[in-house]
Amino acid sequence: MEFYRSHVLVCGGSPCVAAGCRAVRDEIERCVKEQGLDREVRVIETGCLGPCDLGPIVVVYPEGIVYSHVTTGAAREIVGEHLVKGRPVKRLQYVGELPAVSTADDKRTDYFQIQKRVVLDNVGIIDPESIEEYIARDGYQAAGTVLTKLSPEDVIDTIKRSGLRGRGGAAFPTGLKLGFTARAEADQKYIICNADEGEPGTFKDRLILEGDPHKVIEGMIIMGYAVGATRGYIYIRGEYYVSIERVERAINQARWLGLLGTNLFGSGFDFDIEVKKGAGAYVCGEETALIESIEGKRGEPRQKPPYPGTSGLWGKPTVVNNVETIANIPPIILHGADWYRSLGTSTSPGTKVFTLTGNVNNKGLIEVPMGTTLREVVNANTHLWGALLSESGRWHTIEPRQIGVVDRIGGGDAFVGGLLYAILRGWKPEKWAQFGWATGALVVTLLMVIKTIADLVVMNPRPREGGLRRKFDFGM
Repeated sequence: MEFYRSHVLVCGGSPCVAAGCRAVRDEIERCVKEQGLDREVRVIETGCLGPCDLGPIVVVYPEGIVYSHVTTGAAREIVGEHLVKGRPVKRLQYVGELPAVSTADDKRTDYFQIQKRVVLDNVGIIDPESIEEYIARDGYQAAGTVLTKLSPEDVIDTIKRSGLRGRGGAAFPTGLKLGFTARAEADQKYIICNADEGEPGTFKDRLILEGDPHKVIEGMIIMGYAVGATRGYIYIRGEYYVSIERVERAINQARWLGLLGTNLFGSGFDFDIEVKKGAGAYVCGEETALIESIEGKRGEPRQKPPYPGTSGLWGKPTVVNNVETIANIPPIILHGADWYRSLGTSTSPGTKVFTLTGNVNNKGLIEVPMGTTLREVVNANTHLWGALLSESGRWHTIEPRQIGVVDRIGGGDAFVGGLLYAILRGWKPEKWAQFGWATGALVVTLLMVIKTIADLVVMNPRPREGGLRRKFDFGM
């Protein structure tokens, strides 16, 4: 095993790839080799580090120094100054904090104080293209425990006791879903990972697959053993090129080590996974339409019942869960149902991953315990125009400025002021945790809509006939 004095992590999430991170990575590697440091410095393309609008992002260990908006020219400067002379380039440093970055004293800092990482625990820390690095962080230990020490009934019971609910929309208890398929009698059963992520502004599942694909594979192995399925499919949107590339590489690595295929862990259990690429149809995010697509048919929802748990892919019992749900399975097995129940709320334990976009301070990924209010998330991400809501339900603002709002034109301030209020006030933690499984993108997108409406009103101050114009201190 080789040891290096420095590790340079280049964020390889899709937003950073689009921003040119691979050219930055290549330039760092070239400069490192040119300086004769290739035996001392290792360059790694990792998963999403969180703030997707700051890319390309580079982190240098052991110091844990973060550089943002790195160009190829900046890459040369980082190598020449930081890696050669030991002088960090202060003008390029990102002054915020990232959840995936540990400082030199190995104390984890938080992107937001409210974060708790379970699903994203490895994202931005390991090389997602290295199965060895995943194994080094207890990867496949949960699968090994399940296949050598637990019965299928024990696995399902653990998931039931954990209280895990599906993270794809319906919030159906995952343990119950597994139980339905386990009880169904058939010569073949399937596990399907739904990675057809079509909601506007949402990219959490994509970045989970890009940053930690082996966790999803391990979760599918455990689910397959629990219900008696020997075949799995990961249905990924066709335009998620990086996700597809990394998942397929991860599957091949797992096969090479005997973690997929036949007789896993010497248990006699067989399980293998295949990637299916979607064609971009939004409707295929619905489980039965997705199943139709895998079968080679037009992606259209089926009439229910029967449900996939008893009659799914090719008429066989099938468990369909989304990426985030499946990624929760290995940590639950590894740490126990009681540990998982200690997170979140009594009726909806665990965490929820959100993608934050729009006019916010930190765009990207955030993972918070269930029960965290949308007000807290907005409060933690508010830009200068952001509106806040107090516990009593009254509006508060930061850096407020007066804007004109026209009554009786599309609702005026009743619409602009009431929309976000209704969302924040109506989605109480328990209801949100159980039923409101929208992504964080919904909150911030609505904030952007509200701001856009307000800006349009300000730019066009002439009210329609009969309209009234007055000032409203909304803080946007």
